[in-house]
Amino acid sequence: MCRSMIQAQAWVTSKAWPLPASPAVHSAAVNALSFHPSGNYLITASSDSTLKILDLMEGRLLYTLHGHQGPATTVAFSRTGEYFASGGSDEQVMVWKSNFDIVDYGDMKARRPPPLTSSSGTLPKMDLPVPPGRDRSLESVQGEPQESISMPQTLTSTLEHIVGQLDILTQTVSILEQRLTLTEDRLKQCLENQQLIMQRTPP
Repeated sequence: MCRSMIQAQAWVTSKAWPLPASPAVHSAAVNALSFHPSGNYLITASSDSTLKILDLMEGRLLYTLHGHQGPATTVAFSRTGEYFASGGSDEQVMVWKSNFDIVDYGDMKARRPPPLTSSSGTLPKMDLPVPPGRDRSLESVQGEPQESISMPQTLTSTLEHIVGQLDILTQTVSILEQRLTLTEDRLKQCLENQQLIMQRTPP
């Protein structure tokens, strides 16, 4: 992949941003790319098994995403840009959440989010470039701001069945509670009637 990105506004102007000083963004062929609906970000999928997110406004690499166990063959943003999906030769389709609007890249720090479910058994890894002025190597976090969720169809069906059974169980418990309340009311009424009878009965 070339070391600079060019934006052309049909027959009017063009602008180029230099990418980071590394020899190439990817270490293998780029198989697919997708522009964020805002036009500010570009995501690429490569045979080196990674996804890369580039900031087109600043001309720099934002994230390196590790999730696929083989070449990443396709990637695309959703219509709103809130999510993007990637596919690879490992037969996995992963859905990621962008969260571009809630992340302050200048103040990004390594953190440990709650674990996410992944069909491969391991969580995708994301490398974050350290902001300018920090003499440190790449910080690596898992999950946020991108979240990867990938489930086999059989697991999805099983979870849906469990949810359905829980709904039935909840309804059953609700009915039992109603019957128990009715029984308690009747018992209370019987006790009150018995007390009235005892009070009226002469000694």
